[in-house]
Amino acid sequence: DLADSSGTIYDPKTKKTIDKIQFRLMYFPFYVNDGTYSGSISGAPGSITLIVNGTSVTGTVRGTYKYTLFDEIHSEPFTGKVTGSLSDKGGLSGSLSGSVGGAAFTGTLSGTISKGVARGSWTTKAATTASGTFTARRK
Repeated sequence: DLADSSGTIYDPKTKKTIDKIQFRLMYFPFYVNDGTYSGSISGAPGSITLIVNGTSVTGTVRGTYKYTLFDEIHSEPFTGKVTGSLSDKGGLSGSLSGSVGGAAFTGTLSGTISKGVARGSWTTKAATTASGTFTARRK
């Protein structure tokens, strides 16, 4: 609300009188990328949900990991969680952990968030290594 733009307030931290809008921006920052992002992942078909709150990123992944063993195609369900951070310039980095077919996996995720779209790549390691990409849009 710009109605406060002519108002001032004393900031005890800086020991200066500043306008109320500047005060709000300093102590209650607005993060343009905040929100919930939903989309798909490739490499192991599935879905991703990311929750961005300031510089903190959390979320989930789920889907089906498909592989070939002795000329037979197999598939195992996977679920996992995302824990990471977002830089001031929209750089996304994080870790993945969960289970695939009852076995634990760990991995990494990296990418960017810009204009309401999160995109990047991921890599995991369990019995084998898997990798792919993801794209998710803010709801």
